[in-house]
Amino acid sequence: MKLSHQAIGDYTSEELNLLPSDVRVLLNQMGAEVEGIDEVEGDSVYDIDTTPNRPDWLGVVGMVREMTAATRDDVTAVLKAIDGDYSSLPTESISVSLQEEDQCPRYLARQFEDITVGDSPEWLKTYLRKIGMRSVNNVVDILSFVMHETGHPLHAFDASKLTGRLSLRNAGAGESIECLDGTTREMPEGSIVISDDSGDIQAAAGIIGSKKSQVTSETQSIVVESAYFEPVSVRKAAKAMRISTDASFRFERGADHAMPAYSLDRASDLIASYCNGTATRNYAHDVMVVEPRTIQLTVEKVGKLLGAVIEKDFIVQALQKLGFIIEDNGDTLQVRVPSWRLHDVKFEACLVEEVGKVFGFDNIPNVMPKIEMNATHRSSELDVRDAVERSLVERGFNQTLNFGFISTDAVGQFNPAKDSKLSQYPRVHNPLTADASIMRPSLVPGLLENYNYNFDRGERDIKLFEMGHIFQQSSNTEMPQEKRMVAGLLSGSVEPASWADKSRVANFYDMKSTVYRLLSDAGVDVEKIAIAPSSLEIIENDMGATISIDGTEIGSFGALNENVVKPGKQRSPVYVFELDMNAITHLADNAPRKIEEASKFPSIQRDIALVCDQSLQSQLIVQEIAGVGGDIVKRIKLFDVYEGKGMPNGKISLAFSIEFNSLVRSLTSEEVAGIMGTIIKNLNKKYGLELRQ
Repeated sequence: MKLSHQAIGDYTSEELNLLPSDVRVLLNQMGAEVEGIDEVEGDSVYDIDTTPNRPDWLGVVGMVREMTAATRDDVTAVLKAIDGDYSSLPTESISVSLQEEDQCPRYLARQFEDITVGDSPEWLKTYLRKIGMRSVNNVVDILSFVMHETGHPLHAFDASKLTGRLSLRNAGAGESIECLDGTTREMPEGSIVISDDSGDIQAAAGIIGSKKSQVTSETQSIVVESAYFEPVSVRKAAKAMRISTDASFRFERGADHAMPAYSLDRASDLIASYCNGTATRNYAHDVMVVEPRTIQLTVEKVGKLLGAVIEKDFIVQALQKLGFIIEDNGDTLQVRVPSWRLHDVKFEACLVEEVGKVFGFDNIPNVMPKIEMNATHRSSELDVRDAVERSLVERGFNQTLNFGFISTDAVGQFNPAKDSKLSQYPRVHNPLTADASIMRPSLVPGLLENYNYNFDRGERDIKLFEMGHIFQQSSNTEMPQEKRMVAGLLSGSVEPASWADKSRVANFYDMKSTVYRLLSDAGVDVEKIAIAPSSLEIIENDMGATISIDGTEIGSFGALNENVVKPGKQRSPVYVFELDMNAITHLADNAPRKIEEASKFPSIQRDIALVCDQSLQSQLIVQEIAGVGGDIVKRIKLFDVYEGKGMPNGKISLAFSIEFNSLVRSLTSEEVAGIMGTIIKNLNKKYGLELRQ
């Protein structure tokens, strides 16, 4: 927005003796940032950066109104008086056939006869040059001047080039307009157009006029329009037409709905003075109904939000100078919002901001606020997350962060069944790329992609984990379910080789140990873990397990499906796990914290080797031993597994070390021997186990 310093005094109730530097300070104070001051033909012209929510700043009157409010004196902004009486002219209606009436609820126009089109007076051409506009002719220049003065655009048609009356309608498919700039542009279907009885488009409403009805030096009769066009409609049409004009720039930000009548009258006065035109008739379509907006404001609220003591008289004067209408009810003010601020002033805080700008935010004292310090407690969920991440990092895992969207191929490589959880993923209707067409139902595909990326670049010992959300949706009619999970991948050596220790390739039990340690560090009672074979397609058959506690499934771990691992001579087995963080948090919250004093009495240790079926879970044996021994069984450890020579087909030998101890007395060898006998007897009866000879 360009503002002439010399023009400011034309719109104030009294003369203001301000230097350009003073004006700059006042406008900056009100939020209208002056980016520069240019000296043009002996005048200072301000280049002002306006904000999208302040269309009233796109006119000189609006700028002067803000500036005079900041001066804190009695000077106010004023509009030019109207000399002519145009209300007595005959009025005809405008034909309107819009899809939505609110696209143009107010359309006013006025016809002038005996127009003399020529050069503008020198003062007008000089004014336009100062603000960077080109002089065309006296009619067009007057409309440009009034637009810059009031902030409201107008447009003139050559009446002799119109067929019948003007009408408002929506553009049809394939219609185009030859614009005033000489280009032909296609009108977006449904946009607002001004046409005549011939059906030809005479203007793209609120954007640009047609060359067909352009005002030229031969024009003798004109129709001047002044309307209110709905902002969104204008913006959509201008964007689709790839054009931005002074008119569209103002209309799409929300013009003042009360300004069309004044702007038309102001232009009429100037046309009568400088074009010798005579107004002959009015045209009108006015169905606009605007509910007045009144906001209650209290003096206490102003002081509380601004942090300064501001007197009521100052508040009233500040708002009145900005155009607000005040009804004083003691400590409460009823503030009516002016028409040019209905777009952005909607709440009490908006009024407080206006008062603050006039008061000057720099004048508000710097006072440290009083803050009550309350002890806060971290949620157990965050504690569990930290414990899980810390546990994995301590075991040499590196954390990754992958995109929540993946491709269908990333899931399809596992060949999941239709009813599998891997197949129950939400689809993205407008994916950015084909590789982000679905929301991930598992974290493992992302880790596998990370693994392949690192392996292809020479990395062989790979430990990765990710904590994030997965998404599952069993049908298109229900909302997707979002779950926080943690997943890990292990391949290569367990520890780097050194001169003292040879490297060892990670196996199933290393992954199992990682999972158990993770759960233990999170506060889960791992002694209650139940293991069952995993049926998840990510896991290789007979090489995985599903773990649960008290019927709550936590997740799965095991060897990654060989079908998805790229073949390679130096490729080690890949092991993965995926656990439900919500389940872990729940179990950790409810897990009892056991603290025991060290026993003063000696422990007794016994070893037992049992022959059992290969399909029998060792955990069942551990549970039976603990059940028989009760509180005096302190530790059960599987220390040897043997199969091969001397073992019958389908059999395996499991050797356990059992530690017995009591906190209150010394145990005897006879007592322990009796318990061992019961353990062997029960295991033989339940599972057919025998002592290895």
